[in-house]
Amino acid sequence: PLDEKIEFLQGQSHNKQVLEVQTEDGENFPFYAIIDTPGDKNVIRVVNQGQLEFPLSVDVRPYVETPDNKSSDDKDIGMRWS
Repeated sequence: PLDEKIEFLQGQSHNKQVLEVQTEDGENFPFYAIIDTPGDKNVIRVVNQGQLEFPLSVDVRPYVETPDNKSSDDKDIGMRWS
């Protein structure tokens, strides 16, 4: 099972946003998300809340949309969270 918490912090004076993700099989059904991070001084923190027997692998990379509204990434999967 996958049990994780994703926290988005934007500067010191803003409240953090939290997204909790749970699934039974993270290997066969991975979780993808696109998180909009306007401005600078943003932090994305991922916390594995599951047992140590079920490790968590995270891949964070930039996602940029081109002027013709197509993704520069090979996978156009996920959701926009802002």
